[in-house]
Amino acid sequence: DKKKGDGLNRSYMVRIDADTIEAKKHFEVYKILSRSAASKNTELALIPDEEATDKDPSAPDAADTAGSSVDLKQLVEVKAYLREMANMTQDDYKAVMRRLFKTWHPDKVGDTPLANRIFHMLRMHEHWYKKKNIR
Repeated sequence: DKKKGDGLNRSYMVRIDADTIEAKKHFEVYKILSRSAASKNTELALIPDEEATDKDPSAPDAADTAGSSVDLKQLVEVKAYLREMANMTQDDYKAVMRRLFKTWHPDKVGDTPLANRIFHMLRMHEHWYKKKNIR
């Protein structure tokens, strides 16, 4: 009924049954959609694997300027999720990341450059988040 917070961290009061109302996070209520992960002929510039750095992988880079406007919108949306996720608790982060991995896995959405790039970006962010939380 009521909404509290912003982005993926917003929460809703959800009526479970006639007598029970619980607070649920946005990612627990709504699916994260890939919007039919672009066409098969889309080309993106992929960044080769580099040594892990302390840089936040959700920060913009030159490789994201290639591709169609639909691809760029999807990349921007996923990067916004990742920026927001950087400050989540570990349990919430794990739940959202699991959903993003399922949504963008190349076997599910097709083996496109966009799906591969986003999946790689998710892996990099997961590695960065784990490294950040070890310190």
